[in-house]
Amino acid sequence: MDVRVLFTLLLMLFSAVPQMATKSSAQVCDPGLIFSEEEKMCCEMCSPGTRLISGCRRDVTCHPCGNSEYQKEYNREKSCVQRNYCDGNVGFKTVFSGSATENSKCECMEGLHCEQASCELCRKHTECPVGYGVKENGTSKTDTVCEPCPKGYFSNVLSSTEPCLKWTECSNVQVNGNASSDNICGGNNAAIIAVICILCLLIVSVVVLYHFKGRIASICKQQNKPHQPRLIPVTEPEPKTPMEETFSEEGQIVMQETGKEHHMPEEDSHCV
Repeated sequence: MDVRVLFTLLLMLFSAVPQMATKSSAQVCDPGLIFSEEEKMCCEMCSPGTRLISGCRRDVTCHPCGNSEYQKEYNREKSCVQRNYCDGNVGFKTVFSGSATENSKCECMEGLHCEQASCELCRKHTECPVGYGVKENGTSKTDTVCEPCPKGYFSNVLSSTEPCLKWTECSNVQVNGNASSDNICGGNNAAIIAVICILCLLIVSVVVLYHFKGRIASICKQQNKPHQPRLIPVTEPEPKTPMEETFSEEGQIVMQETGKEHHMPEEDSHCV
């Protein structure tokens, strides 16, 4: 190696060592202090939830963070950190509104999940197609997990929440089910006849009760009718004609109506 090059490297090395030592010693501060590049010395820090206004040691001035800001640690920052905004227009909801020392927390709304690990965008849960059911429901961070319906189960809907359903158990299967449809049960004649008979008995019972109820109501109405006394016609006696007493030629008393002429009974010319 050239002597000049070697000498130059050694000179640079020796000149850099004092600077590194000075810088290293300057950055080592007592607990509660931090080295300030601006002040070139160890300075006091502002407490969490506040920011630096001015000063270094005893004259340090700090100010609380704003309503939508926070500062998590001791610092000498001139500004606080803006809290996350949970935008409902893109599917986020607020889980924790935050404080002066903590950031707000957002998560995807019901039915949505984070598209990336950073969760900068929410996406709708996947809907399982017909013939598939939900194996694992989606969360605010994970998507829905679908699975094909096994034998004995089916799904005939497009859904992000519905699992596969079990086939209906039939004593008489008319059409067998599959992954997308249920069993179709055949008819039972005996059961149908029994149902018809029961309906007929119910109808007859209703008719009889209705008729019987009508007769009872009619009888009660007659019994509850108020009794009217029987009216007997009264015949007024004819006024008596005033009579007056007279004497006949033989000296007998004869009754004669007042106002009428006195007539003696005529003798029968045929009598002897």
